[in-house]
Amino acid sequence: DLAATREAPVGSFLGVPLRLSDGTLYGTLCGASHAPDNTLGERDVRFMSMLAELIVQDLDAERLQEQLRADLMRVLEAESLSIAYQPIIDLHGDQCLGFEALARFPKPFSKPDLTLAAADTVGLRLGLERLAIRQAWKMLALLGPGQFLAVNVSPDALVGLARRANLRDDLPLAKLVVEVTEHAAV
Repeated sequence: DLAATREAPVGSFLGVPLRLSDGTLYGTLCGASHAPDNTLGERDVRFMSMLAELIVQDLDAERLQEQLRADLMRVLEAESLSIAYQPIIDLHGDQCLGFEALARFPKPFSKPDLTLAAADTVGLRLGLERLAIRQAWKMLALLGPGQFLAVNVSPDALVGLARRANLRDDLPLAKLVVEVTEHAAV
């Protein structure tokens, strides 16, 4: 009996709000028909509400992925990841043989393996690995005679980085030890 439904030929309508988990109104899930349907009732509202809850779960997951991607893009653009260098010591000879380069990500990120796994879900893992390697390579010039730099990489990052490294004359590749990450199936 609403004026709007007489102007647009709507005979029956059912709608429920789509509220994201933070309470934000996203929109409305609606069903409409040109024909009147007097059988619509509370059961149909509950069914539409159930569908809305399923849709909201997907919308929330999508928003989380978008936020993750945006946060990781900021890390890549600002090159804000840092490298911790863990010394590798020969306990018998009491000397430093080299250093293992360990990526450290800014907040809100946690452990590097979890951050890289999350980055993989949004297609940014390879970019983060490249950035970490680029940052770690700065240590090569500071190594003493006989010392090495160890870096962790995934198999696909290794292939791409090896091609680039072989084209550079300024990289002392003999001082570089590559460890294929234990989290990847090879």
